[in-house]
Amino acid sequence: MRTTGWIGWGVASALAAVLSASATETSSKASCNQPLPGGSGSLAFGEIETKVNDWNRLLRNLNPKSSPARQIETYCEKHGVPIRLAPPEDPTRLPPDLSRIEDFDVPCGTDIIVFSRSLDAPNLPGSGLLRGERVMEIDSEGRILRTWIVPTSQGGVAAVRGHSIMVRSWAGPLCRLGTGEQRVDHDIWLAIKPDGSFNVVDPDPSIAAPERAQCRVPEYFTKSAYAGCWRFKDLDSGAVKIIVFDAPCT
Repeated sequence: MRTTGWIGWGVASALAAVLSASATETSSKASCNQPLPGGSGSLAFGEIETKVNDWNRLLRNLNPKSSPARQIETYCEKHGVPIRLAPPEDPTRLPPDLSRIEDFDVPCGTDIIVFSRSLDAPNLPGSGLLRGERVMEIDSEGRILRTWIVPTSQGGVAAVRGHSIMVRSWAGPLCRLGTGEQRVDHDIWLAIKPDGSFNVVDPDPSIAAPERAQCRVPEYFTKSAYAGCWRFKDLDSGAVKIIVFDAPCT
């Protein structure tokens, strides 16, 4: 739930871009430990920079003749992909050796970036301390029919197919890049199931945007400044479904 008010997997703020452009390293290795005055920038813990450099190398070497999402999905099956999550109320509870980036340059506060193959809480890094956001399907009376956990700082739900939701996201290099490296983001969708499993898939531009709907918002969202209801047509069954989620922070 968001009370204040993104941005995807790449730490792609304007600040990061400036840092990248002014970097003096000759190495192609990324630097994630970039604390800045005023509580901004980022901090790196554990072996996260090793994971980040492997990830950035994958993106640099994507085959332009093949689907980026398919190549990223293959990588995800073995290594996971960068996922943004919310920290616990007391961030000092996070183990010092938990491989992560603490990114302070996001509109909704702080994002914790970890590599994961699942959004199911017991399977997430961090011993259950990290939290995603909820997306819910409700009926006409506001009763909850289904719940999904999604990463924080995503682009909203794009489509519904059966028991899966397609969430807009993008895959980009992480952290401060070496001199001469260019930051290129790839639009992708995450096809997420209620059990937390997900696949990286190509966006489908032919799918119409959902319509806003009137609904009784579940209690989980009552304190959110960004929650809303949207009407989706199930891509498999054609049934109309009401989906509640937090719109991206602005």
